[in-house]
Amino acid sequence: MAGPADATEPDVAGLLALIQLHQARVAARFDADGGLVLLRDQDRALFDREAISDATRLLARAAAQHRPGPYQLQAAIVACHADAGRWEDTD
Repeated sequence: MAGPADATEPDVAGLLALIQLHQARVAARFDADGGLVLLRDQDRALFDREAISDATRLLARAAAQHRPGPYQLQAAIVACHADAGRWEDTD
C-alpha cells in the first residue's frame, strides 16, 4: 500500500499532508455532541503532535519541488493553525 514516502507528486503530497493535519486535530475539533469547536476554543493538548510533525515534513518535501498547488497551499495554512501552541500564537 502507498504511504507518505510514495507521494512524489507535489500536490498529491500536499493533499496527504492536508488530510493528516486535519486528522491530527480531530480530537479537539468536535464537542461531546458532535458540534464543531472553533480553532480558538480547541484544546491543543489533544492535537496529535507526531502526526503534525510528519505532515509538515511531507509538506516541506513537496514545497521543495517548487511546483505549488492548491492542496499544498491549504496544507500550509492548516499547518500554521496546528503548529501554534496557543490561539494567540497562530500566524
